[in-house]
Amino acid sequence: MFTSARSAQVAINGDTMNYLVFGQGPKTLIILPGLGDGLAPVHGQFQALDFAFSYRRIARHFKVYLFSRRNTLPSIYSTRQMAADQALAMKTLGIKAASVLSVSQGGMIAQYLAQSIIRS
Repeated sequence: MFTSARSAQVAINGDTMNYLVFGQGPKTLIILPGLGDGLAPVHGQFQALDFAFSYRRIARHFKVYLFSRRNTLPSIYSTRQMAADQALAMKTLGIKAASVLSVSQGGMIAQYLAQSIIRS
């Protein structure tokens, strides 16, 4: 199960967004971290295997994606814009439906993400 854990990037809006992916469950879980992601982004913060091991129970039921913010942050970048980038990343990766687990600022992003999905 953990041999499939990996870090990757997805291209969005002329930039890239880092993410970790692991698990082999039939459902999809998106994890959106809080503001600390800007200080220690997903790409450098965790070894994919160590992070996947910490979430091993979830990984049995879900394919888990832990997303960072885009790599080049504009000087003004609202949580609404972050949600739009997140939706685009999910669409690019072919994620059509997912449960979302969010922490701190990730919660604000998740609210806009849900709002944009409902409207589309």
